[in-house]
Amino acid sequence: MRQKRLQLSTQAVELDTRDWDAYLGTIAGDGKSVTARITIEAGGKRGESSAVGWPLLAIRYDANADELEVHVGRDASGGAGLRYFVSAPRAIRVHEDDGARTLIIDDAGGVHTLIHLSDELPNGASGCT
Repeated sequence: MRQKRLQLSTQAVELDTRDWDAYLGTIAGDGKSVTARITIEAGGKRGESSAVGWPLLAIRYDANADELEVHVGRDASGGAGLRYFVSAPRAIRVHEDDGARTLIIDDAGGVHTLIHLSDELPNGASGCT
């Protein structure tokens, strides 16, 4: 089945740069179990993304390093984990629809990183406690 490309940018709200870290802190820090899936778009082409999301352990923006960090994994007790970085982000837009949220991050190189967030954890995964 062919997957339809979403036009998120026209429906998304852009965050003020000063609010990035505070907003991102509410995503993983709200006590809910959140699943994250990452897709990359560069040169007008969308990269493959995993059909399975990973539990979101942390997401933050470091203004000194000028990078956004996404940390996903099994749980905080030593399960497998992955850290993903977006260097030199220039815009963060948020699209919300039916309990799911997508962050669209544009970096200085013109790459769009889409972070798909939902409240559903993959089977067998546990959230951060």
